[in-house]
Amino acid sequence: MGRIDAIIPDELESKLRLEIVKRFGGKKGDLQRAIEEALGVWVNKNTIEMLKLQATNTDLLVSERGGATKMLANLGYCSIEALLEISNNSKLLVSERNNAREQANRLISENKLKG
Repeated sequence: MGRIDAIIPDELESKLRLEIVKRFGGKKGDLQRAIEEALGVWVNKNTIEMLKLQATNTDLLVSERGGATKMLANLGYCSIEALLEISNNSKLLVSERNNAREQANRLISENKLKG
C-alpha cells in the first residue's frame, strides 16, 4: 500500500473532517476511507462518466447498456452516484433500473461492512 503526504488549506481540512463525521461518524480510519473515495472518484471521473452515458444510451442494445452498468459496479464505491442516477432514469427498462439500484446497494453494504 502506498503512502501520500499532502498539505492542504486549513479551511478544506475543516470541511473534510466535518463531512467525514456527517457521512461516516468520525471513527478511526474514516479519514483514510474518505480520501480513498475522493481519489477514486477523481481518478475514475472520465471512465465513470463514459460508462454512465453508455448505460443510459437507449440507442444501444440492452446487453450493451447492462455491460456498462456492470463495469461501473466493478469500479467500486466511487461509482455509486452514477449507478443511482442510472436507477432513476425513466427512459430505461425497469429491469435495468433495478439492476443499477441493486449494484449501488451492494456497494453501499460492502462499504458499511468495511467501516
